[in-house]
Amino acid sequence: MKDKLGLEPRRLRAAPLGSRSRERGFRSFAVLPAAGRSRRMGQPKLLLPWGKQTLVEHILQQWLASSVDAVVVVVAPDQTELAQRLSLWPIHLIQAPQVPQEMKHSVLWGLKYLQKRFSPGPHDAWLLSPCDIPNIRPQVIDRLMHYYRPGLGEAVLPLFGTRRGHPILLPWQVAEEVGHLGPQEGINRLVHRLPWCVVPQPEPFPQDLDTPEQYRRMQARF
Repeated sequence: MKDKLGLEPRRLRAAPLGSRSRERGFRSFAVLPAAGRSRRMGQPKLLLPWGKQTLVEHILQQWLASSVDAVVVVVAPDQTELAQRLSLWPIHLIQAPQVPQEMKHSVLWGLKYLQKRFSPGPHDAWLLSPCDIPNIRPQVIDRLMHYYRPGLGEAVLPLFGTRRGHPILLPWQVAEEVGHLGPQEGINRLVHRLPWCVVPQPEPFPQDLDTPEQYRRMQARF
């Protein structure tokens, strides 16, 4: 069955589930762009309170509870307070040399770091999600890796009811294509170029947080 974009996903086939990259047969790297300017929120949203933590700390906690091998967070050079808070966590913190104009530019800095630090191979995978989605749970992340088939060169996408969302998983072999995207092209263009499969998720749709109203509403449900 094709989706509204006219794309037809591959039928799911389970892959051996392991909590370590050597058991899975591939390494996984998360790239979380966090350099947004929070203009609609009116203040740095990642530093807003979320339970007993800040929003960004809650989000990192979810990613670090998954079986992803490394988490990279990309911030702007002027986000000093955010960088200081992130430096306390076992992640790879990247401060872009200039304020990224678009999310894909943050992603590119993260991917360049991963290439230099880990030299990923074609069977490895990277996961992408904006760093302002508080309800992505570790189980969602791990299910995507469970269904990733190294060597097929396909994307793995979560399906929440009838909606696709974040995070997305991409084979490392397409990482270099981010730098070749046109001015009007986003990361979703890479997905359109690949075969892909969807992984149904029982969790609620992961909503990003952009406005004070969304923040109040999601805080009330937290």
